[in-house]
Amino acid sequence: MQDAAVLTVNSGSSSLKLAWFRIGGAQPVPLCKADMKGIGSDAGTLTITLFTDQARANGAESKPEAQSRNETQGRWPDQPSAFDAALQAVEKAAAGQRWATRPDAIAHRIVHGGPDITKHGPIDDRTRKLLEEAMPFAPLHLPIELALIDATRTRFPGVPHFACLDTVFHNGLPAVAKRFPLPEALCQNGLHRYGFHGLSYEHTVATLGESIPARTVIAHLGSGASLAALQDAKPMDTTMGLGPTGGIPMSSRSGDLDPTILLYLMREHDYDADKLETLLDRQSGLKGLSGLSSDVQVIQEAADKGDATAAFALTYFVTAVAKAVGSFAAILGGVDLLVFTGGVGEHSAALRERIADKLGFLSLETRVVASDENKQMAAHVQSLLG
Repeated sequence: MQDAAVLTVNSGSSSLKLAWFRIGGAQPVPLCKADMKGIGSDAGTLTITLFTDQARANGAESKPEAQSRNETQGRWPDQPSAFDAALQAVEKAAAGQRWATRPDAIAHRIVHGGPDITKHGPIDDRTRKLLEEAMPFAPLHLPIELALIDATRTRFPGVPHFACLDTVFHNGLPAVAKRFPLPEALCQNGLHRYGFHGLSYEHTVATLGESIPARTVIAHLGSGASLAALQDAKPMDTTMGLGPTGGIPMSSRSGDLDPTILLYLMREHDYDADKLETLLDRQSGLKGLSGLSSDVQVIQEAADKGDATAAFALTYFVTAVAKAVGSFAAILGGVDLLVFTGGVGEHSAALRERIADKLGFLSLETRVVASDENKQMAAHVQSLLG
């Protein structure tokens, strides 16, 4: 499909990122993005950025420049209502642009495909049913993503929809990385390591291209955080497991824990599944360690002012990332390149430096790659449409 417009839909628990791209050239060209934060609160924000389409004017791919940007405040109780509000605002901001009224295709970021969806592809009734059946694997993410799929299919009937999954990148993990030390019967029910942030890893690999060395570790550090070990650009291991709660500690997620802790809380403090889920996903990680915030910038500012608890939280995080890279060095036989991506990985030079200092004995190089999951989704749609 030449010169088509793709809308990408990327949701979080209280955020929504929409982006429009023109496809048909060497790589997708951004036309507009709409970022929404604070969904479900009384202080939501919507930021719309329009880009000049320099590639069209020059006849070649070039870096787009922001043409205009505006921010508004509002209250959106859920993702579908936020989606409708964003579309209305973009249609007004990009008046007269066909892509703003009706895209040619829509791509949805799906966190977890469960055991049955292993490729990026079209969303039909069967795919939607499989995603619904996979809900127990990602109960915090999939209900929101399914609601947005339903909302977009209703608003844009006849437009092809595509599922781009964070789990696809890790499908090729070797058995020793994919398997949990559980009875085979349980593993056959889909209990294995899936890995996440796959779209971010795919984008990083595509950005590095042929320059990617044989032994590479990518650290996607954001509100959710994980690392992946790559041998010749192929995944060999990753920190997250069955769901996106495990691995290193994150903004408010615990990361890996001694399972005895969970049994103790269930037996001695009457924790049930819902209470454990709240603890592990919303009250732990940097938020739990600092007792202050889940925002790294807030914690860093407090640490710089002498807050010992905030400083300890950051030290804990730095140590956890360095330990993960060290373990991957054992798997890869060394590390040639450590790539930082994600919001924290891109913007916190202080944490990057501390992590690199801990890993000085590996004599590795470091690099920062800006994460762009939406662009990667648009690239997948271009490939799927041929």
